[in-house]
Amino acid sequence: AACLNNTITNESKMKRSLIKEYHSAENELERLVLIESILSRHQEFELQDLLSDLLFVLCNDENCVIRHEAVFNIGQLAIAKGAESLINIDEILMQLDNEKSTVVKHEILETLGFFKSELSRECLKIYQSSLELDLSDTARISLMRSLAL
Repeated sequence: AACLNNTITNESKMKRSLIKEYHSAENELERLVLIESILSRHQEFELQDLLSDLLFVLCNDENCVIRHEAVFNIGQLAIAKGAESLINIDEILMQLDNEKSTVVKHEILETLGFFKSELSRECLKIYQSSLELDLSDTARISLMRSLAL
């Protein structure tokens, strides 16, 4: 039993290695390189844990470029791995509401276009009438993409 518990503990530690690397990064460039390398490294991690870690970065990093890369990778994993059902859309929508960076909002809207959920489509419909042209155009195109899925 002790051997089994050690195996489970070691697996849990490995699954959380991404967020540990993120927290131990010395500076923004190290965090950015880590997030940018996610797609090439995703085999090392359980998909659910990886998405959870990326969502953590999206909601907590102070740098808008790093948040942008985190949500970009969430969208790419949704496409490549069909991971929509593993992604907490409510948290992404909450981050969209709280987000100050137009660049990050744009990427969130683009990512929502890879989902088939009515919740993401309703959000995209609302953002089509945004006064920010970049956001309204992104929402319109993303909605078309979502409806085509």
